[in-house]
Amino acid sequence: MKFLGFFGALCLPLVFAGNLLAGEVTLKWNANGEKDLSGYNVYYGKSSRRYGAPLQIGKKTSCTVSNLDTGTTYYFSITALDTGGNESGYSAEIKAAAKAAAKAAATTGKCKVALWWTTYSTRSKAALVKIYDGSTLLAKVKVNQKINGGKWNTLGSYTFKRTPKVRVVANGTGTVCADAVRVTKPDGTKIIVDNGDSLTSQSGTWIRSSGTKYYGRKSVYAKDDASYTFTMK
Repeated sequence: MKFLGFFGALCLPLVFAGNLLAGEVTLKWNANGEKDLSGYNVYYGKSSRRYGAPLQIGKKTSCTVSNLDTGTTYYFSITALDTGGNESGYSAEIKAAAKAAAKAAATTGKCKVALWWTTYSTRSKAALVKIYDGSTLLAKVKVNQKINGGKWNTLGSYTFKRTPKVRVVANGTGTVCADAVRVTKPDGTKIIVDNGDSLTSQSGTWIRSSGTKYYGRKSVYAKDDASYTFTMK
């Protein structure tokens, strides 16, 4: 994809949001004007031009990078993707130190829970998802992960008095994907936890998936006797 240089000035100053447990940086940039644009990749790391796997964020022109080490300086750059799978060169690089954030407000009241997964030929048609209010099990939901991948799928609305937890369980019915969970509070505020974040935990063996249209970083999957828990703070 032709790189137009529109990234030359990522909109500054960077915004440091203060409603998450870990440090974060919010980036904003000017849109690419090419008709075949399919989205952007956001790269970041602790050294200049030494980045990890990118965050794939679609066509949005802003991105909040969360779960960063407070007080540590990070370097950021963006690329553009076209519909043919071509990727531009890196944008101009910027750097910012992640600031300490305030403790998140409690998630109480009736909240909508949604799950993101990637489809694959071996995916389960009855993947088990357990929804907890703290340590109290509220519901068991079965989802068909052979379809509707690459987007948010609502699991229902639930009343939470404590911290919501969502556990994806591999129960031997096929491979089960754990990608990301979103909880929408009564006031519309959204909490999103991606696989690999500090607010996740797992048991059993989870393997990086080759499924496409994943949220953020790559999704993971397991076959049986495994669980992946997302704590929604």
